[in-house]
Amino acid sequence: MTSMRSLHGSRSGPVLNKLGFSTFIKPELAIVTLIGMVIAMLIIPLPPRLIDFLIGLNIALALLIFLSSLYVNDLIQFSTFPAVLLISTLFRLALSISTSRLILLDGYAGEVVSTFGQFVIGGSLAVGVVIFFIVTIVQFIVITKGSERVAEVCARFSLDGMPGKQMSIDGDLKANTLTSEQATAKRKRLEQESQLFGSMDGAMRFVKGDAIAGLLIILVNFVGGILIAQHSYGLSFSEALDIYTMLTIGDGLVAQIPALLISIGAGFVVTRVNDDNKNLGASIVLQLFSNTFVMGGACVMIFIVGLLPGFPLVVFGSLAAMLGLIMLIKRDGKFKSQLVTGLQRAGLMRTDEEIKAEKEAQEKTEEQAEGQLFPETIPVMLVMAQQTYQWLNQPEHMAWFRQAFFLEFGIPLPRTELLAKEGVVEGTVKLLIHEIDVDHVQVLQGQHRILSIEQLPLLESLEIPATRLERTPPQFWCHEEHASQLAQLNIQTRNSREEIYRLMSRGLSRLVNEYFGIQDTKEMLDKIDSKAPELMKEVYRNATVQRISEIFQRLISEGISLRNNKIILETIAQHAGKEKDNLALTELVRGRLARYISNKYQHRGLIRCVMMTQGVEEEIRRNIKTSGSGTSFNMEPGQMEEIFSLFSSAIAETAFAADELVIMCSMDIRRFVKKLLENKFTDLDVLSWQEISDHSQLQILATV
Repeated sequence: MTSMRSLHGSRSGPVLNKLGFSTFIKPELAIVTLIGMVIAMLIIPLPPRLIDFLIGLNIALALLIFLSSLYVNDLIQFSTFPAVLLISTLFRLALSISTSRLILLDGYAGEVVSTFGQFVIGGSLAVGVVIFFIVTIVQFIVITKGSERVAEVCARFSLDGMPGKQMSIDGDLKANTLTSEQATAKRKRLEQESQLFGSMDGAMRFVKGDAIAGLLIILVNFVGGILIAQHSYGLSFSEALDIYTMLTIGDGLVAQIPALLISIGAGFVVTRVNDDNKNLGASIVLQLFSNTFVMGGACVMIFIVGLLPGFPLVVFGSLAAMLGLIMLIKRDGKFKSQLVTGLQRAGLMRTDEEIKAEKEAQEKTEEQAEGQLFPETIPVMLVMAQQTYQWLNQPEHMAWFRQAFFLEFGIPLPRTELLAKEGVVEGTVKLLIHEIDVDHVQVLQGQHRILSIEQLPLLESLEIPATRLERTPPQFWCHEEHASQLAQLNIQTRNSREEIYRLMSRGLSRLVNEYFGIQDTKEMLDKIDSKAPELMKEVYRNATVQRISEIFQRLISEGISLRNNKIILETIAQHAGKEKDNLALTELVRGRLARYISNKYQHRGLIRCVMMTQGVEEEIRRNIKTSGSGTSFNMEPGQMEEIFSLFSSAIAETAFAADELVIMCSMDIRRFVKKLLENKFTDLDVLSWQEISDHSQLQILATV
């Protein structure tokens, strides 16, 4: 009877030896240690104190798995769930074997088992047995069986749907909807989902088997314990029944409650439907209370139930009031705003101003941190004196600049900053691109610049005063009130704002590659793709984004707008596969834009031009070299000076400014002539004969 001391008297067991754990434990070593401990538990008898600790560990692990399954946003985030199920099931079975060993040998399995048994029985053996069997039946028949079936169906549907999903990914990849990296990630995710559902199907069978094993272990503990107590310790049947019923129920509950939590968690995982990265709790609340009509109907029905004889009206009325309050909050935005305002006044909720101020402070901090780590130059800056700054720094001026730039080039104006700086001459505006000086212009506020210098004698005869600015060549300005009079005389003028914009457009077109690149081209093409997907499919089939970007840059650099993007992209789609030279492909695009280009350079219905003779064109061709790396142009300095002299004389002969003339030449040398002349004659444009539409009229003023 000495060994049965724990049945009646002291329940003290061996003192648990202190275990030393390393401060840093690798996760894989922890799992290996747990598996080793499970195997040891099947063989080595454990003291009751250690059993109590392991039971607590089992409950904590079950709670952790349960909450993780509830708050997981995506199934892939808990891809180890099948392995976790297997390990927890083995650990629970090994723990049940250890507690059964203590129950059958000593009639005592630790404080936790005894406390669970006494708490559930609560003075009535029959009630304890009934409650225990209810918990066991709910877990085995309802939760485990349902989860097993759902996992089986999910695994089957996942396997059957794999070919279709793979074909969908391949189709998106061919249509350039996905990049190769995105397609690889989607395939990897699809494979992980398939493996996860397949593993879950098998893991749920472990859970079902664990429930069956738990029932058998309980039966063995109950029958075996009574028999051992009667034959080995001489206890009566009633004493043995009382003791081993308590221990069996306690042991069964400490095994079944964690198993129930894990089974519910497994049910959450296999029945989870991905919903915009919301966890299960958030999805249930949002969907359950989304329909105010349903909540209103439920509110009325619950209140009616409370009015029936014998039903507690307070309980059902409170529930109806809660549903009605939620319905009002969902339906009435004014009520919700009043409620929020009341909470804010009570200090229970932050005000909108506080939230906005905190957000702005956070964004400012992030911008400062980003600026310190990745300092970026300002794309466009206009530097001027204080008085000019006050005049130009008006919203209507910047809006006009943005609109004019888009109309001329077909792309948005880069971020532009105005800066007032001491030391700048009043009326001078400097253009900086990425904070480096490009050019400057002198303007007179309230005056117009006269472009037709040859008409100055007419102004003197009309007694219209003109202000002369000493520039090269000289500039003449007249007051704004005379602009309309000059326009009636067909004398062209530009006001101060237009003169500043011309400074910007010339500099930005010449240095387009510094602010418009591959990313900007891709964003533009994405917008076009939403409206013309078939066109973009053909374009991408024949040209890369980098090649399209280079063509766009070449067009903008010579003042050709991208607004007529349909013709540009169709030409690229038709010829990019055959023509590998980007320079030649750009010329083909310009040829398709002949009507637009001709209209751009017309003055009073005529295109004023200087025509190159056959001899000069042949001289240019002799200096064009073609190699494997492309086509290049090399001319001796002496020849270049001779060419410059010819063009200077021809332009002077026309009596027009360079920006009112164009040079006409053959298509094959046009880009090289432009390259040759652009540094010497920055305002002089070069056109080929293919860029002149049939309805345009040329006015040949000189030949070279």
